[in-house]
This record gives sequence, C-alpha cells and structure tokens, in this order.
Amino acid sequence: MMISWTGKGWLALPIIVVTVVIGGFLAVPLSSIHALGSNAVFCTMPFAFTLAAFPSYLLGRTLNSSMGADGRRVWHNRHRFGVGIPLPLQSIWVGEAAIAYLLLAVLIGGVLLTSPPVVWTLWLLLIVVGVVAVMTLRRRRKNELDQVRARSRRATQAIKAGETMRFGGLSVSNAGIECDGRMLPFTEIVRIHHDRDNLYCQLQAGTYTYPLSKIHDHTVAAGVAIGFHRAATGRN
Repeated sequence: MMISWTGKGWLALPIIVVTVVIGGFLAVPLSSIHALGSNAVFCTMPFAFTLAAFPSYLLGRTLNSSMGADGRRVWHNRHRFGVGIPLPLQSIWVGEAAIAYLLLAVLIGGVLLTSPPVVWTLWLLLIVVGVVAVMTLRRRRKNELDQVRARSRRATQAIKAGETMRFGGLSVSNAGIECDGRMLPFTEIVRIHHDRDNLYCQLQAGTYTYPLSKIHDHTVAAGVAIGFHRAATGRN
C-alpha cells in the first residue's frame, strides 16, 4: 500500500520524519550513559511521538476547519494523509499516540520486565480501548444525527406554517432563500447543493455561492432548503 495525501496533507510526512530523527538522535547519548543501551530508543521514540501529536492536531485543525456564524467549528477535511485511505490531518495525532504507546509497551514489558506476555497484554489493552472509542464515537454521531433530524423537522413544520426561519446570514421561507438581503426564489433555482465549505444555488444566469461559515446550524439550513426546493420544483 502506498502513502497518499490530498491538499497540504503532505505536511504530515516531514513531521513524522522529523519525529523519527529526533527520537533516534535523543537515543544516542542516552544509550551511552544508561543501562538500557541500544534499547534506549524505546524510551525516546515514545517521547518524540507524544510531543509530535499536539502540533499535528493543531496543524490539521487550522487547515481543515473554520469557525461558523454560530460559533461552531466547520470541518471540511480537504487536507488528508495516510496509507490506503488518507485520514484528515487533525486525526494523525491518534496514530502518533498509538505508535508511542506500542513502543512504550515494548519498553515496559519486553525490556524492563523481559516478559513478552506483558507486551501482548498491553497491546491487547490498546485494541480494546480503540474498539470502545470507535463505538462511543459512532453512538455520539448517531445522537448528533438524530438531533439534526429533529431540528430539521421542527424548521420544516414552521416554514410550512408560513414562518421564515433565519440561520445566521441565510433565511428560508416557502418562497425561497434569502442570503444577506438577496432573495433567490425556489422556482428560479435550478439546483441547490453544498460541500464542506459553501452552499451553492445554481441559477440560469450562473451559480450563487454562500459560505457555510456564515450560516447558523448549516446542516439543518442546507437540508431544509434542498427539501423545499424539491417540493417547489420537483427537481432533485
């Protein structure tokens, strides 16, 4: 499998290379003054990878997100790095922390205690923690999705009753979408779609682009707008 990246995801590679170099460099003087000898690398490498995890997350957070109108962070995850399926840059720290833990397990179980079963036990513990973490994240995402659906239903019912729902700089009514004072009737919009950055309203004369960062609760706003557009025009 090959290393791949998107956008500025390649920045993760020099971080990893520098981390390995620093970890190995620190092991040289430590091995000469400590009884660990050549095994000192199992002490310095976890330290180096643990330190690298923090700047890796900050880099990914800076490149892959921005603050929305409602104060919530909007993620687009264009910058990725990994083997096989690239991960968002802000998630690389998880792999770095895992490498640090695996090497530390070797130091504790294999070098200090000279007990392979301890090494395998510590590695198995990491797998268990990882599975629990994944299950917890999935449950949390499901709860968030349920909340979005509930807010979308309430907004849809209110608009059908004749109200205009305001989502920061964007408003949705039965007639259309209003963005910063500009009214876009649903009957004049050919297509509405969005990505992780913008909401796009395709008109006959061109496409109107509106940043998601200016939209409060943009997940609900975009979904409701698309739903009313389909109802008004019969288009998908």
